[in-house]
Amino acid sequence: MTIIKIPAVGGSSGGAWDILSSGSLSVDGSTLFDLTGIEAGYKIFMVVVGGACDLTGADQVDLRFNNDSGTNYDYTAIKGDASSSSSFGVTGGTSVNIGSMNLASVNDSGCSAFITNDTDDYKTISSVGGRLGNTTAIHGIWKNASAEISRITAIMPTRKFIAGSRWVVLGSKG
Repeated sequence: MTIIKIPAVGGSSGGAWDILSSGSLSVDGSTLFDLTGIEAGYKIFMVVVGGACDLTGADQVDLRFNNDSGTNYDYTAIKGDASSSSSFGVTGGTSVNIGSMNLASVNDSGCSAFITNDTDDYKTISSVGGRLGNTTAIHGIWKNASAEISRITAIMPTRKFIAGSRWVVLGSKG
C-alpha cells in the first residue's frame, strides 16, 4: 500500500492525515473497496464515498471492519427530505450503514464517515450523506473493544455500485 501524507497545519506530525486508498470502480460490483493490511497506530479514519447503485430506488452503503460479518454492529439513523423525516435503529447488524446511493448519475449520491479506532473501547462511526433531495445522519458502533481496525470494506448489501463510483480512505495517527 502506498501512503500519501497530508501534513498537519504548521508542519507538526500530530493530526496529519494519510491517504490510505482512493479510486473508482471500473465495473459494477457489490464491493466498492476492500482495504486490507492497514498498519497499526491509526486513531481516526475518514471514508468518503460517491456514486450510484444499479437498480431502481436506492440501497445503503455499509462498512465492515476486519472482515467481521458477525452481529456486532449497532446504529441509529435519521433520514429526511424537505417535507418529512424518520428515524430508526439497528442492533446486531452484520455491517454498519453510512448512507445510501440512488440509481442515477454517479455524481448524485455521496456519504462520509468518521471512525474512531480505540483499542480499549468500541469503535464509533458517525456519518452524513445525501442523495437526490434526501439527507441522512447516522451514528453507530462496532462492538470490538480489543482489535485495531486493520481492514475496511465498503459494501452494498442487496445491489451493486455502478462503474464510476468512487472512494477515498484517510487515516490519522495524531
